[in-house]
Amino acid sequence: MLKKNVISQQRHLFLTNLYRKNWSLLLADGGEGLIHGSPTDAEESKADKVVFLHLDKLPERFRAQFSVASSGKRFTIISGQTDYWLTKTIEFVLGYFPDMSPNWISNLLGDLEIRTFNSDDIIIRQGAISRGEVYIVLTGYAKVIYHDGEENRLLAEVEAGELIGEMASFQGDGLRNASVVALSPVVVATFSEDAFRNFITSLGYKDKLTRLWKHRNFLQKFKCLYFLSQQVIRVLAGKARLASVEESAAPQSLLDICETGSLVFPITDDFRFYEDSEQLPVTKNVNILLADEKISYLADTASQILVIDSVEVKKLQETTPIFRYFIKEELPFHFTS
Repeated sequence: MLKKNVISQQRHLFLTNLYRKNWSLLLADGGEGLIHGSPTDAEESKADKVVFLHLDKLPERFRAQFSVASSGKRFTIISGQTDYWLTKTIEFVLGYFPDMSPNWISNLLGDLEIRTFNSDDIIIRQGAISRGEVYIVLTGYAKVIYHDGEENRLLAEVEAGELIGEMASFQGDGLRNASVVALSPVVVATFSEDAFRNFITSLGYKDKLTRLWKHRNFLQKFKCLYFLSQQVIRVLAGKARLASVEESAAPQSLLDICETGSLVFPITDDFRFYEDSEQLPVTKNVNILLADEKISYLADTASQILVIDSVEVKKLQETTPIFRYFIKEELPFHFTS
């Protein structure tokens, strides 16, 4: 249209800039063809949320970046603030940081905002510049997806009570390294990334959060843990440790790594496990071992394995009923040793 002088250069700049501004919500025509827009028009969009109209289905490469409007979806232009959401936010933040002082709570939640998302909406877009915000999920479920250039890979699932976008606050590059996509209607609270960074830095939480995030990603790959809530997975991740194991030419006792009654999670293919010299059918990210004196391992190369020590296993059974059920009922069914 510009080449045929149907629209002026000024009009062309106005239309293209609509896709590139820092909108909170961009509703765009994705019907393609000669007179409609295309999802490719918004590839450089800085909008928090991009939703396409006049489009049945997004191309695969955009499904972790943009959303499609459909019957029944709602988009909030101006959100109301209620004491209920503030109370829920404080409850979930204290679930992460039980020792957080009232002063830090006030500082962290001083500019709290509540945002709503429909199922399949993009909450955080991979590659987007961080807007200086950390999110906590108040209701609903979402998945964390990474697009590696060819396909989307599921990294994790999150639910109410979980922080998202927190890693960007101290990784320093200012870019979102994965997309977060709503699996249901979702309500989130947002608060200042600077305040959050100051909090975790001043109280020495950075290493703890990094370790928690890493261990949680390992645990979420074990299908036999899927029925546990994300809060329980987070507790397990906080109790777990990564044990370094040297390459071995002959089988070594598993009790060299941990005590009897510990849970051992194979997270690589570098191990073979034996019980009374008979090899066990253990697969990484599938089978969980309950350590005892009969089990040995052979490490093909120096590697790491995830462990929850027996003392923590006992405490978890005493304090977390669903974990006690897992140990007694589910773990033997899925294979222990």
